[in-house]
Amino acid sequence: MDYNFAHKTDQAIIEFSKFNIEFSEKNKSYLFNNQWINIKIDSYHNEQIDRIKNLLHIQLNAGLNHKEYLQNLLDILNKRIIWLLENNYNLPIFFENYSIKKTDYDYLLPARNSNKSSFKKFFNNSPVPNSSEMRIFWFLELFKKEFNDFKDELDFEKGLLLYSIKSYRHALSILSEYIKSLHQYVEFTDFKSLNLVNSNEVKQTQRNVKICNFNLDKKNIAHLFRILIEEKLIVFDEFNDSKNLTEMKSFVEKNFTYQNKKKERMAIDKLNREYSEASWRLEDVDKIRHNKLIDKLVLTLQTRKANLKY
Repeated sequence: MDYNFAHKTDQAIIEFSKFNIEFSEKNKSYLFNNQWINIKIDSYHNEQIDRIKNLLHIQLNAGLNHKEYLQNLLDILNKRIIWLLENNYNLPIFFENYSIKKTDYDYLLPARNSNKSSFKKFFNNSPVPNSSEMRIFWFLELFKKEFNDFKDELDFEKGLLLYSIKSYRHALSILSEYIKSLHQYVEFTDFKSLNLVNSNEVKQTQRNVKICNFNLDKKNIAHLFRILIEEKLIVFDEFNDSKNLTEMKSFVEKNFTYQNKKKERMAIDKLNREYSEASWRLEDVDKIRHNKLIDKLVLTLQTRKANLKY
């Protein structure tokens, strides 16, 4: 693990999970996490997510086995999400429970772009070609009564603040789901095979992620695919039986996990022995296993058929 990037990623996640609102008497506007609220708040949150993804990917690219680390990041994000949910983050009642501080250092921050033009468009119900403004205006329409029909700019600013919190909550969820998707397959993923392409979208250059989990052990998986191949329900090579079997085995090894005796999911990796036992002359013990699997499949299909409504 690259501890330099681990530290940078930790700090970025911690900063992102902070929640702070301040009001500037001088500017008659709000600061949300040290940023002036405006109609570009969604873009700002997306940029933060992209930055964290970059840091995280560079760090994970250094090696394997990051399950505990990713879980710690998830815990930080989920703790903030739970807090927001408990405090009705998306309703005006939120402001009754949260004490907004007045800032005295806004002169240190970047110059504020006024929201006056957006306020006029909203108040006058003017056409809005900007999709960001349109999305925000739709949200504000839901709370006109609670914000005094947005008769003045200060009411509008507070409405924008509520939308900013909603946008922040959405960004937290996006990042949490992204890290959760990495965490889910962390034991089976070689992160060195992943690259960031086109503005931080993770794409696989080499497909090492096991994308499907079987609730079967390795031997039963081998028997199942023997049935599928021999009954011609699946085909990998229509003209060469040997290649058909070989490619099927390779496909299973690369794309599936199995359950061990402790019900833990494990990468299949090698299926040679189990596949050989299932593919040649069956001994009595393997016949019993084969028949049990068939019985299980038949029962499942019969139950499904019985539950169909005509």
